[in-house]
Amino acid sequence: MNFSIDLFLDQMAVPFVPTLGVVHPRALAASVAGIMDFSHDGGFLPYDKEKRWGGEKRERLLKELIFQDNSHTVIPTYQAGTSPLIRLYSYGTASVSEGLQDQLQKLHPQAKMQVVSFGTGGEFKPDSIVFLYELDTPTSTTKTSVVSFKTLSPEVARTIGFLAENDPDNGGFSFLKERLAQGHDDGDIFVTTENGAISGAVGPLRTMTDAEGWVTRYPVYYGVSMQFRRKGYGSALWSSAIGWAHKNGVQYIVLQARTNSPAEYFYRQVGLTSLGGVSRRSILSINL
Repeated sequence: MNFSIDLFLDQMAVPFVPTLGVVHPRALAASVAGIMDFSHDGGFLPYDKEKRWGGEKRERLLKELIFQDNSHTVIPTYQAGTSPLIRLYSYGTASVSEGLQDQLQKLHPQAKMQVVSFGTGGEFKPDSIVFLYELDTPTSTTKTSVVSFKTLSPEVARTIGFLAENDPDNGGFSFLKERLAQGHDDGDIFVTTENGAISGAVGPLRTMTDAEGWVTRYPVYYGVSMQFRRKGYGSALWSSAIGWAHKNGVQYIVLQARTNSPAEYFYRQVGLTSLGGVSRRSILSINL
């Protein structure tokens, strides 16, 4: 495998690193070098966002099958499990060679396949948008009824799953509810309540250090139930979470939002910087 990090970075439209996800642009080179040097034996890099959930790292690079030329880099990964998945992280403009397609299909014939590509505008149709928020001077937090999840009564706390019911934008709260039921403490969660139920939430809140030593925040689940939107809950939760970030030394936050979702609208409204879009396309066979 002949792989040039410099060439790869030139082809990268969005700062999204295979197996790590979106990173700050200034941490790109170190993050790419990290995944190329890592053995992927089930452990995590120190700055891997998935590390907070424990267990083993499921997605690993297929380093021997990386393809690169002057216009295109394709980095395949394999995710084991009951539903194995091959992802092709595609950067640049050319297509994947037939030889690479054949090798991947023979290596993991039972795996589903997905192409992950990136763009910043024009005809590119992303299914999620990447945003960057850099913290410099502290902002005042809004005086609201935002409280810590840990202060709720058991009856109200159990309603956190309501955020995900019939609402694809808040689907992650089902996973978070399971984590809480299993006794995991992944960090604080800020919530708003109405009529004895959780109306909105953001969390879990915890810091991490990126590949360049900068302090950032793990990605969070952030949402308000559909019936409680346009009441100021989203802004209140955002303000509280940013206040928490300032108090805990966070220097920047990277986020993703589904295209045309309330979260995307809100992030644009509060002035976050868009770093581009991500498209994930499932395919029956690898023919780009």
